[in-house]
Order: sequence, then C-alpha cells, then structure tokens
Amino acid sequence: MVKYLFYISLLLAGMGCSKGLILTGKYASKYNSKKNSPYGFNINTDSTFSYSFYQFHVYEYSVGKWYRKKNKEIILNSTIKDASIPLFVTESPKLAGNSENRFSFEFNSNGIAAKDCECTIIINDTIRQIRRCDSIALVEVKVPVSRILVEVRKSPLLFTVLRFSLNPLISNVYSVPEEFGNFTKFKIVVNDSLFSYKIFDNKRIKVNKKGIYLYEDKGCRKHWIPRLKNDSSMPR
Repeated sequence: MVKYLFYISLLLAGMGCSKGLILTGKYASKYNSKKNSPYGFNINTDSTFSYSFYQFHVYEYSVGKWYRKKNKEIILNSTIKDASIPLFVTESPKLAGNSENRFSFEFNSNGIAAKDCECTIIINDTIRQIRRCDSIALVEVKVPVSRILVEVRKSPLLFTVLRFSLNPLISNVYSVPEEFGNFTKFKIVVNDSLFSYKIFDNKRIKVNKKGIYLYEDKGCRKHWIPRLKNDSSMPR
C-alpha cells in the first residue's frame, strides 16, 4: 500500500510540474544564425506582452494581452485592433459634361514626411497609380469609377533612422456617387507609429520552457525563438 501511495505521489508531482510550466519570460532570436530569425517577445506576469522584429531596414512591434489556453499554448491579442487610415472627403464638385474623373489627395501625418511614403491609388479593386505621397495633388482617371481607396507604405528615400514598413496602411473605401464627372478632394490622415505595428488577433503561440514556436502567415514559415538563458524567470 505504501508502495502504491509513493508512485501516486510521484505521478501527481509530475502533473503539477507540467501544469505549472512557467511561460513568462524573455524570448529572442538572432538574424545571423542560420536557424533563427530576428524576433523578440516579452511575456509578462501581468498578462501583458511586447513583441519586436528587426531585419535590415524593417521593424515591427506590438503590445497587448495574453492568456494561457493550454499547458503549452498562449493566445495573443494586440491592444490596437484596427490600423486602417481615415480617408476624408473635403470637397466633391462635379465636372459638367466630362467623361473622366479627377481625384486630389492631401497627405497629413503626425511624424513622417509625404516624400518618404508611397501612395497606391486603388480604383475598382485595381491598382491605377503608385506615386510618392507628395505627388498626389491630382490624379486623373479616364475609366468609370465606383469605389476608391488608398494604400500608404513607408518607403524612405534615405535610410537614416527611418525603416521600411512590411505592410501598407490601408484607408477606408469611398464609394463614388457617379461613374464619371467626379472631382473629389480627399484628406489622408496617417498615424506614423502604425506603419510598424503588427496586430495579433487571437494569435496562437506554442511555448515550452526552452522557447516559442511562432507561425508566420507570410511565407507559411514556423520560427523558433529561444528563451534567454539569463532570464531570471526561467525554471531552474
């Protein structure tokens, strides 16, 4: 009987260790390793996290909340859920008897200059113009237009402290009232900090005591991000 109780106590102790796996800590990888990639995570004890990604002139970051779904699985949700940019109509006069459309865009940002961004004008779900955002005062279109939106990508002319953005910021869609004869003036408002913001929306992450497995949708790749050995929160 004593022998059985001894084995049961060992089993329960093992279960307790597994259930109590410490997931919080710092995780980072290095780009100069063939097997690693330049990702970093801080998984904090207060259920918050921070994320960063550095690669050449590209940078991403995020902050938010995490919770444990399974013993070795956590779910990440970023604080910011929507990084779209507003597209405001300031004027919309008609071009009488005209068989074309004209659009004008005023670029506004809280940090980056218009010359360091590229604006992609998308009309009827088709790319029509790609220009520097300081050269979009007048865009003429000689096709019928039903909807228009703008994608803005950070693309600095000089690489000093500025970096590329992996993904563009996308505006809301504006539905054009008539297919021809429009002269619509827009105001684009860009929050510079959102260029590099990565949104985690119920992102599932596999974690163990040695590191994190992060599956990236872009490129369909799984990345291994090891836990820092000098992290004091690591289990001994």
